[in-house]
Amino acid sequence: MARPPKLANASLEALTAEIHRRRRALPKLEARASALREQLAEVEAEIASLGGIAGAGRGGRRGRAGGGRRGRGRRGGNLASDVAKVLGDKPMGPKQIADAIVAAKLRAPAKTLAIQVSQVLAKNKSMFARQGRGQWTRKG
Repeated sequence: MARPPKLANASLEALTAEIHRRRRALPKLEARASALREQLAEVEAEIASLGGIAGAGRGGRRGRAGGGRRGRGRRGGNLASDVAKVLGDKPMGPKQIADAIVAAKLRAPAKTLAIQVSQVLAKNKSMFARQGRGQWTRKG
């Protein structure tokens, strides 16, 4: 049987004192976190200057110093433009297009990349022409 927390049986005054004690520690922790973020930014800048990918290898969720959302993808461009780059006059299927995109290092390999490619092909009829069942070419 688990023991109840010590604060569960505390008086209101004791709880208030504990809240104040913890709030007093908050500015020190925030300053420490800010200093660590600055150190991390310096290390990531050094990694990037040496040609590495800054921020790689860190897992889990974390807060951002800027407070904003990260954009979709870091290489720029969208999947439709990547498909247009690898798709030529010879008809190709979505799986072949996905393999060509990965081979050209336009995107990282993903389990659902071929499905995403087929969706892009179906949505962008002005860019891509269907040549037969599951076969597509680039228009123009």
